[in-house]
Amino acid sequence: MTYPVNDQDTLGIVDGLNYLLSGPAGLGQNFQGFADYLPAYISGTYRKPYGITAADNVNVFPPPWYTIPISISNIAPINVDPITGLSSYIQITFTGGPLANPPFNLGSGVQISGVTDSGPPGNGAYNGFYGRPYGIVECTTTYAIIRTGNEYLWNTYISGGTIGIDASAQFNSTDCNARVTIYGPTDQVFISAQLALDFTYTCLLPSEFIVTVAINRFVGFLDTTNPNSIEYLFNPSGTVSLQTHTYNVTAGTDVSVSAGQNIFTTVLDKPNFGYYWYICEVSFDVVSGDVVPGVFTTGLRSLTAQVIKQ
Repeated sequence: MTYPVNDQDTLGIVDGLNYLLSGPAGLGQNFQGFADYLPAYISGTYRKPYGITAADNVNVFPPPWYTIPISISNIAPINVDPITGLSSYIQITFTGGPLANPPFNLGSGVQISGVTDSGPPGNGAYNGFYGRPYGIVECTTTYAIIRTGNEYLWNTYISGGTIGIDASAQFNSTDCNARVTIYGPTDQVFISAQLALDFTYTCLLPSEFIVTVAINRFVGFLDTTNPNSIEYLFNPSGTVSLQTHTYNVTAGTDVSVSAGQNIFTTVLDKPNFGYYWYICEVSFDVVSGDVVPGVFTTGLRSLTAQVIKQ
């Protein structure tokens, strides 16, 4: 940016105006954050609350990161467009009548496996993981409804299949998060975070796994599926910083482990213009063996993000 700006320097005027609109120089603008010390369970879901307590009155408490798969008797698209035949919703019916309790929480990411449908053999269009941005949007003792991120022309269900939760091999959000806006090319984001983490695991064989605590960035965009919507949706935009813990374990059921206090200081990020969401997230990745994650608990935790204008 040049100074002074003459009456012929249109670019300089625009540059100077953008600089003024982006706020005063230094620290402080667009400051956001979260902090708590009371224990909470990481929900493993794709909607708030990311940290669940008994007061949240969810179906499954405490929320596990793995469940034994439930047999499926039928899958059918619902809310089908009468003209295109497309739908972003599928309803899964559980085998064997009503279960004792609804098996999933709203926002849960679920895995469907072993379904045979009318598509080419081995295609299994219904098989896969259903998570961000919606996952489970309704769950009862007899069925669950999943919303997908896009509309599809679904195959006809034939037979078989199971549905369950397996939150391993993916990042799961905590309640430590903040949103900020980047206005100019010289803006940077300063992030600090800490997370006290405890968890359980189960395995029948000696196993190795990695627990990762990361600060991840998401970029926001307006929800165009509803012309009247002013809400933002977010896509993953990268990992800003992370810490890993590797474990080699013997067989055990609901074994408790402490991953200690994970601290991030002086983390700087310089994304492009836009609206960004920074979240402290946790992943459980199996290296070998049959280990599955159990329940993840957070204690003292926080995340702050502020824009630094140079």
